[in-house]
Amino acid sequence: MKAVLSIIAAIIISGCASTIEEEHEIPKRSIGSAGKALGQDIINSIDTYVLNNFHCKSWKANSVEHVSVMGELYFKKSGHIVSGSVAENWNIVQCGTDIKLALVITADGAGGNLVAIKKL
Repeated sequence: MKAVLSIIAAIIISGCASTIEEEHEIPKRSIGSAGKALGQDIINSIDTYVLNNFHCKSWKANSVEHVSVMGELYFKKSGHIVSGSVAENWNIVQCGTDIKLALVITADGAGGNLVAIKKL
């Protein structure tokens, strides 16, 4: 159980600012490119995951593959998901190392999004 918890990071984002002062672009295939608030939730979640799991905190998104939708997606004007969920596989470069991350993005029930992340 401890190993699973260390592999999976579930982060609830409620408008908190990124702890890393880098500009990250959302790949066009990501659902995060559909709305600024949703995109920022995803970036903040990856920032936190990278900070908590790797020695180097710098990263850059290369691409998004395998995007799938579960249920019917509904969004708020801010871009947050209200219902449904999306699974995406992100390819990032983290301090020169290619890393694949699996993300599942869902509504958090409080107006933001829950982004669960695990390394593939």
